[in-house]
Amino acid sequence: MKRRKMSRDAKRFMALQNLSSIPVTPVPRGVGSLKEFTEQYNREQEEAKARAKAEQERAFQQVLSQVNETHIALRNAKRSAVTVVKDEELIGMTTQVPDVLPAGTTEDGIRKAVGEAFETLRQELETRGITLQTSAVARMIECARTQNINIMEVRNVRAMFSYLEGIQFFTDEDVTYPPVPAPVAEPVAETKQSLDDLLATTSSETREGRALLESALYEEMTTEYRQVWQAFERSLAQNFNGFCLTESQRRAIYNTMLKRGLSLLNPAHYDSVRVSLSKAYNLPLYPMEKLTQEMEDADLSDRNVRIYFAQRTREIQEQRNAAPIIHDHSTRN
Repeated sequence: MKRRKMSRDAKRFMALQNLSSIPVTPVPRGVGSLKEFTEQYNREQEEAKARAKAEQERAFQQVLSQVNETHIALRNAKRSAVTVVKDEELIGMTTQVPDVLPAGTTEDGIRKAVGEAFETLRQELETRGITLQTSAVARMIECARTQNINIMEVRNVRAMFSYLEGIQFFTDEDVTYPPVPAPVAEPVAETKQSLDDLLATTSSETREGRALLESALYEEMTTEYRQVWQAFERSLAQNFNGFCLTESQRRAIYNTMLKRGLSLLNPAHYDSVRVSLSKAYNLPLYPMEKLTQEMEDADLSDRNVRIYFAQRTREIQEQRNAAPIIHDHSTRN
């Protein structure tokens, strides 16, 4: 029998049905879909970022701990040596005993002037609830001898007390502080913008903006800290013709006190930070503080320079006696 010839379409159909001629490529298992792969990749990236951030935070905390340890060690060294060797920082805050005392100066007159200076300091501290014991006075006099500080001037006695208090020179028997009031539990307030957010979005050039920013700063403090801070600002306003801190100045003072480990309950620490930040943040200074900064840059080996500063010191002291500085560090509302 004669075979019938297949048409072209029939041949094409038969070729498609011949599956054995199609190569089979095995597909590996466990790869998953594109969505699963993308989710896994993103998860690994987030975990890597978290590990890097944790490592940076750990390194920062380690450096901060080292800085704090160094600060504490330096403070302890100053406290131990201030009655033995010269302390340039303390000397820079005060004036030295003059080479030549004024004509007519007697030993009784010197003793009387020193007694009056310490009595003035004692009365000023009492207005803040702080009691200066006799042992503290004796230790300050010992320190003054070592540093050659003129303690006949009450300004020097004030500066000495502030500095020695800052390095924790006094013991509990030397100086008695008022008890710290227990923190008052406050009701939970609704969620508010953080201070950093407010600083970025609120203008301090308007009265409303300044009030909002000031309120936000105080919210970061506990009640007892807030009272001392407000007293500090009242003191600046009273003594510097209504001076009001800007938000950057407030933040700088607040952060510096935290970094140096200073107490937000100690009014003397506020003044210490104010003086140290005065140049960088344009903070006000009392006349004697300005003169002290001038002395730091002056050549005190020149007798004429020393005479000039001695004259300026007397002039400032006379002005202060005529118009005493108001220290409003009360924690009363």
